[in-house]
Amino acid sequence: MDSHKVSVDDVRSIAKLVKLELTDAEIEKFRQTIPQTLDVIDILKELDTSKTLPTSSVTGLSNVFAGDSVEATLSQKLALSNAKEISRGLFVTKAVFDRP
Repeated sequence: MDSHKVSVDDVRSIAKLVKLELTDAEIEKFRQTIPQTLDVIDILKELDTSKTLPTSSVTGLSNVFAGDSVEATLSQKLALSNAKEISRGLFVTKAVFDRP
């Protein structure tokens, strides 16, 4: 099929919308694969779904969340007992995120 043409600028625009930084190689890869994805979507659009019931779930599960219940927990003293470093009653760890 390949009826969809996608330019380098199209890929850059899409990447900007979804806040992705792409290398030139990645841009070229997406420029080639996006039309294939759009072709598959075109095929799916041709399917007759008039006899298909709408659904939001196919698993049949209705409630997969655990109940909200209070259970016994460690005391603060016991929880912190093996910590390498404590400050004002809290665990001290190395930074996980870089801050500007």
